[in-house]
Amino acid sequence: MNRSEFKTKAHGPELEPFFPASRHIIPSGVQTRVRDWIVLGVLNGLVVALSHLIYALYVFFGPAAFFMGFYHQSAENLLIASVYLLMAVTAPNRRPFTLNAVVWSAMGLMQGWWTLLPVAVPAGFLADRVIRWAVPQQRSGWVLVSFVFYTSMLSAGTFWPFLLLKQSAVIQRMTAMDPGIAVMVDTFTLPFCVSILAATFITALVGGYMALKLIARHFGIYQG
Repeated sequence: MNRSEFKTKAHGPELEPFFPASRHIIPSGVQTRVRDWIVLGVLNGLVVALSHLIYALYVFFGPAAFFMGFYHQSAENLLIASVYLLMAVTAPNRRPFTLNAVVWSAMGLMQGWWTLLPVAVPAGFLADRVIRWAVPQQRSGWVLVSFVFYTSMLSAGTFWPFLLLKQSAVIQRMTAMDPGIAVMVDTFTLPFCVSILAATFITALVGGYMALKLIARHFGIYQG
């Protein structure tokens, strides 16, 4: 029995086309909304776990590890873009990028890192506006554009005060409390910022394109 025959016999033609054809999951009777939130929860947990694993591997690069941390989003774009995009294509109506931005922002706030929230959440919301239209229409190009925009804003959201608020009272207090922050502020110049965003943009294009191809191959999405 091929995939289309299985869909028709199991649920009829109204089955959403963006969920993997698993005989264990699809016939379970779980409501679409509940299923979507479960999938998004699992994928967000996977993103966080893999992101921290990638970051932990920088220790093997010696002194270069300090600078590699600034380009962490680029590493994510190349290695785990498929997980980010699976969130978008499996649950486009549940604001997957906004939810992911809230997760990252909450983790940042628990560490006293407030800079991500005012950038990442609005960026996720705007990306989701496109995702909600692009995924049902099979517009993979717009899905890729949304991913590139969102991850670029994630990168910018992490470091923007080091460039724009260097002389502000809040940054001065942060540098006084943490010598590591002082080093980061001194390192973060405009050319360095441009190089980080350029790397994020390019890796998001490459990683996102490869991820969409991978998703199409294994889940039958964006065949055209």
